[in-house]
Amino acid sequence: MRKPIYLGLIFLLSACTMSMSDQDIRSQYAAYYAQDDKYVESFAKEINQYSVEELAQRAAKKDKARMPAKIGDNLFGKDVKAEKNIVVFEYELEKSWWGNLSQSKQNEIKQRMAKDLVYRTCSLRTVALSQDKGLEENHRYYTDYSNKKLAFELATNKQVCQLNGFRK
Repeated sequence: MRKPIYLGLIFLLSACTMSMSDQDIRSQYAAYYAQDDKYVESFAKEINQYSVEELAQRAAKKDKARMPAKIGDNLFGKDVKAEKNIVVFEYELEKSWWGNLSQSKQNEIKQRMAKDLVYRTCSLRTVALSQDKGLEENHRYYTDYSNKKLAFELATNKQVCQLNGFRK
């Protein structure tokens, strides 16, 4: 998984998508996150040997190697861990930046980030295979990571992808 790369594009891609149609956005995400058939086949064979809990642990361990990471001017990746069948990503928003935003601006950013998360994860065929096994993702955004002051949380799973028209 290329989470730090994905997350670094959140603001860039979400800003560009404001004037595009939903189908154009889906097409851009699908093209950007296209995966080679052989890679997807290899991934499918590999994950068949693991339970969903083991899959979550392996994914968390792989992404944890890249933490901590600066993702943007105001967002920092802090930790990745497995909680049963869920890969939990923890981030810290720059407290003064987030706190200085109006409630409406915070809501707008959360909505864009939620849309980006859904479009990004639901566009990946390897994520679909993992979701078929029951894997989920939870993204927690803190304004004070050391004291676990949660600003908001986003999640994605098979049902979220289906509800957003990505899977039947």
